[in-house]
Amino acid sequence: MKKLYAGSMRRTPRLLGLLLLLAAALVLAAAGCGGDDDDGGGGGDGEGTIWVLLPDSATSPRWESDDRRYFQQAFTEAGVEFNIVNAEGDAAQQQSQAEQAIADGASVILLVSIDTGSGATIIDNAKDSDVQVVEYDRFNTGGSG
Repeated sequence: MKKLYAGSMRRTPRLLGLLLLLAAALVLAAAGCGGDDDDGGGGGDGEGTIWVLLPDSATSPRWESDDRRYFQQAFTEAGVEFNIVNAEGDAAQQQSQAEQAIADGASVILLVSIDTGSGATIIDNAKDSDVQVVEYDRFNTGGSG
């Protein structure tokens, strides 16, 4: 059991690196798909920030101690604007954070959903607003994701 845990902790930075590359690719793809019309909206135009929606601090300390730190470091080094928020186990709070990300013109939401129902709603709302979503660590069913 200890070896499995230790091995999975060593893979965490590698997995985060792959996810960061995916998020950066989505931002670049969205920038290439943007039109010439200056409607002032964010969404998929590649001009917005990356929002990371973390679920809580209680189920695993890694969300704040590892994931937040690695995302901050990678986004800062890449020169990418970002916001990292934590819903602290409250699905309504996470929904509100996602709505704020969309309203602020996010290009990408990296989502660690609290549950599949609320996660599916966040994904559907983001897609309706042309915001790319990366489902991170948890699979959401019942929506368009």
